[in-house]
Order: sequence, then structure tokens, then C-alpha cells
Amino acid sequence: MRTVICTQVKCLHFKLNPFFTLTGHISLHGVSAWAIYLKTRSNPSLSLQIPRDTVIELGISNIDDQMIEPQYLSFVLPRENLSLSLKAFQKNTPTATVGLIDVFLPKLANIYAPFNFLIFTSGEWEEEENRIDERGIYHYIASDFYTDAQIKKKIGKILKSMDIKKRRGAYDGSLLCYGGREGQQVTLHNTLVQMLNVKGEQTRMDASKNRTTFLVEGLKFGKTEEMYTLPNPIFFECDLAQATMVGSKTFQLLRLLYLDKMKKQNEGTVHIFENVQMLPIFPSAVNAIKFKLVDYNGNDVTLANNEQCISGTLIINND
Repeated sequence: MRTVICTQVKCLHFKLNPFFTLTGHISLHGVSAWAIYLKTRSNPSLSLQIPRDTVIELGISNIDDQMIEPQYLSFVLPRENLSLSLKAFQKNTPTATVGLIDVFLPKLANIYAPFNFLIFTSGEWEEEENRIDERGIYHYIASDFYTDAQIKKKIGKILKSMDIKKRRGAYDGSLLCYGGREGQQVTLHNTLVQMLNVKGEQTRMDASKNRTTFLVEGLKFGKTEEMYTLPNPIFFECDLAQATMVGSKTFQLLRLLYLDKMKKQNEGTVHIFENVQMLPIFPSAVNAIKFKLVDYNGNDVTLANNEQCISGTLIINND
């Protein structure tokens, strides 16, 4: 039942069936307390046997409706530019408010910058010249969503290109690397090390750059945690929102979008908000509202497919 109160007199619609409607009048102060009674014509005191599927519909409308209906806008935000033009809503009042009703978040990539790289270095170089950033060979894993088998296949191709032999474990599906040049090393971002469950002899750990270096011989990639790198929650920012401190970071937070990693986000996630949070919006700011999708560290979040888009619905109220 939708109730809109702005006048002193209301009409009460009692829908008995789809073809017959009784209309009565009710005063404004009577809306807060009223009841419905069902009786038989022959014996008013006799209780009716009401089937479970009986539905009574009531509608309340204004005789003189002075209110402005809310405006709805469905939007699609392309991956390259999370901005939205609202030129259709330039006739907003100074007291207008805007809120987010729902959002569809496509499947997110589980390997993306800054931890989607492997760096190969050779022990043949002099130690003082064996600087990772200058002499290492970078191999990037493209931003995408990968299953355990796809990740191992991708890593295997990279290792083969570096003349590093590999063999698959017979039982746990792990990938064991050996061979290559003597002293050859592989450096990974620590997040990728944990995601791939990398084991082997560590030769160096750079905490400032979040990197760990392993010798190639005996390097083992175990069971992959495919959802490890997906952030939870995701912050949906909007430039209309006031800056808010979340931990040590500042966000123009519009909504928190929580992900259920147990579902693996195979088709994306739909978020529908029962409590719509309304923000003030001014006519001068209505031409372009900008959105941003970030993780809890403020880093951009990458979608699994570049062709997919974030979509949702805004509501604008002119009070």
C-alpha cells in the first residue's frame, strides 16, 4: 500500500473484485487508525471461512494531489568512464535529493594490477647488476577471471617461454618447476604468492614493494585460491557524497557492496537496497554525477570482461 499525505481529504478504495470498486472518504487524521471487518448478510456474528489465498487490496489517493512524483533513472556505467549525465533532470528544486535503489555488479577479475605479474631473473648476472626492476623480464597475466586450471595453464606457458621445464603433480594438481638456467629466479607479488599457494626456496623478500623471490628449481604452485584477491567489501563512491573516513582512507561513500565469495560471482551480483540513502543534490550539479568503484584500499576494481558494465537505478525526489 502506497500512502501519500499532502491534503486534508483522502479517498479510500476497497477493491472487492477486479470489476467492482467501492470508494469512500477518510479524513487525514483518520488514516492512522482504521480496521476492516468481514460479515455475512444472514448472520453478522458468524465468522467467515476465508481461504488462504484471499487478498484484499486497498488504495489511498489524493483528491487534490499537489506532490511531485519521484523521477527514476536507469543508468549504465562503462568500464572506461564511470560518469553519468543527468541532463533530463535539470528541473530539480533546490531541496531535491537523490538515492541509489539498485546496482548490478558484473563478475570481477581475480588477477589484476598491481599483482598480476611474474618477474624472471638469471643467476648468470653479477649480483650488483641483478636488479629486479632494471634487469628482470616482466610477464603479465591479463586482467580476467581465471579458474584454477586456467591459472596453471597460463603460468605454464610463461615458464615454457623462459625455457623452464615443468611437471604437474599427480595428486593435488600442483605445478612443480625445475630446470632453466642455474640460479634463475621468479619474483611475484605477495598477494599472488598467497593466491597461488607458492612454495619453494625464498631468496629475497622486499616488504616495501610487496614482492617475494623464489629459486626456480623446486618452485611449486599448489591449489589456487581463485577468490583470494577479490575485495570484500567494495566501495561505490559518488561525488555527491561527503568525504567519510573509513579506517585510514577517505571515501565519498555512496554504498557498500558486499560480495559473497562462496558463490564465486559467476554471473555478477545484484544489490537491491531496501533503505535508500538520499543525498542532497543541487540544480547546478545535476548535469554530471560521477561514480567510482574501489576496494577498501582505494584501488580501482577491474571487471572480468571489458565489455561488461555496471548498471543501476537512481531515484530523484523534488520535495
